[in-house]
Amino acid sequence: MQRLENCLSGYYAAYGSYPPVALHGSRDYTLRVDGHGIQQENRHEPDLDWRRVEAACRSQPVGMSFPFSSQDVASYVEEISRLLMEKANSNEARYKNFRDNEALKYGFFALTGNSQIQSKSKYSSWSQVQVFKLGLMSYLLPRLLVIFNVQSGSGSAPSGFSQLFSKQNQWTMCNELPCDFSTGQPYASWDDVIRDMWSRNDRWKIAALPSQAVCARWMPNLEGIVAGASYSRMFYGVRPYDTVHGSYVVSADTVNPTLYSAGDSQSGGDNYSQQYLLDNMTVLDGWAHEFYYYSPSPHQSYTLWSAGPNGRTFPPWVTDEELSQLRSSDRTTAQSWIADDIVHLKN
Repeated sequence: MQRLENCLSGYYAAYGSYPPVALHGSRDYTLRVDGHGIQQENRHEPDLDWRRVEAACRSQPVGMSFPFSSQDVASYVEEISRLLMEKANSNEARYKNFRDNEALKYGFFALTGNSQIQSKSKYSSWSQVQVFKLGLMSYLLPRLLVIFNVQSGSGSAPSGFSQLFSKQNQWTMCNELPCDFSTGQPYASWDDVIRDMWSRNDRWKIAALPSQAVCARWMPNLEGIVAGASYSRMFYGVRPYDTVHGSYVVSADTVNPTLYSAGDSQSGGDNYSQQYLLDNMTVLDGWAHEFYYYSPSPHQSYTLWSAGPNGRTFPPWVTDEELSQLRSSDRTTAQSWIADDIVHLKN
């Protein structure tokens, strides 16, 4: 947690604010969530439920999620899908966590070439098409270098991959086209950016962009603490990969990886036939739970916290007065959730 806070201080020194993570959902913890944990607009529930509270607490996510850029993803996804389906459809007691998650029972497929996602390219909301979750780590890590994930001499980009960047509003509305470092002229499209990195192997141009290179200031703090997929590459001389929690874990205690849906959750339905897996990078606490982040506009303050050993918490923006207005049983529950929280520093 202290190392993340060092990064936040470095970001503030560079930009004059803490990372302005956009809301990926609502801070309203009464909103119903679908089978993928996505909040459903104007569908409220009166009782206190952890899944709904968690969705609100993660409305400014710590992790960043994005399409796989590896050409080997198809076989990986197929294998993970098979393992999860077996457990979710098993009667063994140890796989109850899997059976309880309806989304795991139907399998999923690779993201690239998904016609349903391409058909929703005009949408920009995370709830409408879950492709890019630009959480806290997308500000603390060199976003372009991480998401494009280019290996030296990797050849052409995977089929359909570049279209996710050139046509998806969810990406283009949150990312201005950079300038070519060697000419000073803006790239014409995200296809051109990707072409430079893949075909011409000009990854150095992206690494030299000010928006990417500034991350080198605080990158040493991320050495060995970033969990997610199998990232072993170095960024500016630092290897962020968490060797303890780094890879996706499939166990009876941990239902990972997270599944996403190309469907519009606002319709109220769970579309299990169009679900897929995204790559991600995040930081976990000592109990293998993702940290939480809250920074209200104009982002001159933040709260970074761990839910503690019980893995549950309650929104820090809910005042004591609001908490006192909950019914007695819900207030007791909420207080028990935050009793073991660890808020190391609150700026």
